[in-house]
Amino acid sequence: MEEENKPENGLWPTTRATVRFLLWTIVFSLVGMAVISTTGFRLL
Repeated sequence: MEEENKPENGLWPTTRATVRFLLWTIVFSLVGMAVISTTGFRLL
């Protein structure tokens, strides 16, 4: 995990932010599907 302390590598923070964004998108999609299936589309 020494690679995390490389400030000269400008691509790594961007990649990490992109991965984090994709992970949150997947998480919110799963949570949204679970809520919709649980409520039976009453919120829509």
